[in-house]
Amino acid sequence: MSVVIIGSTALNNWARVRVPRDLDVVGTYDGVMEYIKQFPIPKSIVPIEHGNKLIIKTDYRIIEAELAWPGSSNEMLLNLVGKQDQPVIAPLDMLYTIKMSHRYKKNSPHFKKTLDDILYMRSLGAKIPDEYQEFYALRQKESYDYSHPKLNVTKKDFFNGDSIPYVYDHDSIHEVVVMAPNRRPAYKQYMVEGAEVQCSREKFEACSRNIQLRGVLEEAYVLALERSQIPFKGQVAPRTSFLIALSKVCTSITSGWFREFAWENYYPVVALYTDYYVEKFWKAVASGKVKPYKA
Repeated sequence: MSVVIIGSTALNNWARVRVPRDLDVVGTYDGVMEYIKQFPIPKSIVPIEHGNKLIIKTDYRIIEAELAWPGSSNEMLLNLVGKQDQPVIAPLDMLYTIKMSHRYKKNSPHFKKTLDDILYMRSLGAKIPDEYQEFYALRQKESYDYSHPKLNVTKKDFFNGDSIPYVYDHDSIHEVVVMAPNRRPAYKQYMVEGAEVQCSREKFEACSRNIQLRGVLEEAYVLALERSQIPFKGQVAPRTSFLIALSKVCTSITSGWFREFAWENYYPVVALYTDYYVEKFWKAVASGKVKPYKA
């Protein structure tokens, strides 16, 4: 049949997490067509993602079927788990590897669910085995079909790609969102000497954990202000803006080692959060401490 069950349904086989809203499977086209015969006659079968996935609606439940085309990570998944006559529930390590492969996905509405699932599976001992490394690399390549920001550029080039119009000077905002006990923006303690936006991993790792966490916190504060609180003043709750911004810092606004640190420390950063960052910013604007943006 060549069908492997993944997603929440499969994870519930290893530990109860939640009631699945749909059934996620991976299989060959013929395997999926054979598999769905056990359900009531489908109301609809809709191909999406350029034919790489089928959304199958039945009276019983919705089935999301990822198709294993030649050369795809899904084909590799079937080969790793084993082709059998009956549907197979993916091993815990495979479920973990799949989740890890798209944890940085841009603008994902499932960011926090993916994060929580990964942390939970780690608590169960999940890992990425050596034999899954090639699959993991291909799965990431398929998931991240867009470029991430490059930091070894000038500040002007870095910000020119944004669609949101900047009103206030970026560095001025960083100076404002600094919270005690910091006296200056955290990022200044691990910047590459002479660079405008690039940071040094060596300097970052030499900083205290407080500075490291506040570096992520301040990036999220600034992003929340620039992308939400300033253009939509008074329309969005400060915490909502911050959590959306933090998810972007953990996925698509940053890259490399800093993104990984931010992702791995999502909850410690949230624990440092305070609504006061918005009020503090507008007070600084009123007092003239924040400079206007200059292209």
